[in-house]
Amino acid sequence: MFWLLVAVPFVFLIAFAVLKRCLPVEGCSSPPYSLSDNLLSPTQHAFLGILEEAVGVDFRVFGKVRVDDVISMTGNSCPSAWRRMFDRVSARHFDFVLCRPDDLRPLCAVALNERSQDHGASLTEVCDGARLPLVFFPTRRGYSTAEVREAIFRVLSGDALDEFGYRLEHRGQ
Repeated sequence: MFWLLVAVPFVFLIAFAVLKRCLPVEGCSSPPYSLSDNLLSPTQHAFLGILEEAVGVDFRVFGKVRVDDVISMTGNSCPSAWRRMFDRVSARHFDFVLCRPDDLRPLCAVALNERSQDHGASLTEVCDGARLPLVFFPTRRGYSTAEVREAIFRVLSGDALDEFGYRLEHRGQ
């Protein structure tokens, strides 16, 4: 009987908390959502134009792509290790992903070293494990199309492209 006296108020307390969360808040007539002004940060937006000019029609460029949309987790016999590895990628994103134009297969990821982002060693480790080339560019006021092109093609030269069966011409544009 004692347990019943303790359990009933406890159940009512939990039900009240659940209902309070589900009911609309007084004075709020609409959900708290609004459209962002920009998909990309000012730095990412400035870099996008240079990147598209540098790679031309050889790639399709996508911005702010979640890491787990590009890199899949493979099975692991140890659930705690799998969870730790998944946590490394689940909330992260690449600034840009360069894909083959015909089938959109990811060929290279690009990360800008912005102070607000933590691209650290774990992103490099994830890309290395998936055999996805990753190029870091320092955040700065201006970029040279030639330097960006050179860095992309340097990473994608030789074995990286042979693995995908896709060869790009290094154009001196």
